[in-house]
Parts: sequence; C-alpha cells; structure tokens
Amino acid sequence: MEHLVNGMQKLSSERRKAAAFQVNCVEDLKLKLATQEADWQLKNQDTLIAQMGFQTEKLSQEKAIADAEELKLF
Repeated sequence: MEHLVNGMQKLSSERRKAAAFQVNCVEDLKLKLATQEADWQLKNQDTLIAQMGFQTEKLSQEKAIADAEELKLF
C-alpha cells in the first residue's frame, strides 16, 4: 500500500513540475512574440520612411522639371 501512495505522490509532484514548465514555456514564447512584433513594427516603419523619402525626392525632381518648363514659357 505504501508503494502505491508513494507512486501517487510522485505522479502528483511530476504533474506540478510539468504544469510549471508549461507556464514557463508559454511565458517565454509570449516574450519572444512581443519582441518579434516590436522588431517587425520597427522594420515596417523604416520601410515606410524610406518609401516616403523616395517619393519626396521624386516629387522634388518633378517640381524642378515643371519649374524649369514654366521658366521657358516666359
């Protein structure tokens, strides 16, 4: 009978350890996900800023061409 009780206690102990391990794994994954999401947002912001810079430069060039054409007319 004592052997059975010891076995049940061991199972209970291992179940608690497994549950704690699972909680730790979930928390680690949440942290990694949050970090990856922050990195992704920064990367997207950098991409948008680069695109805006490109479009601004393109518009500046087109305006310079239009200004030069306007000066030719007068």
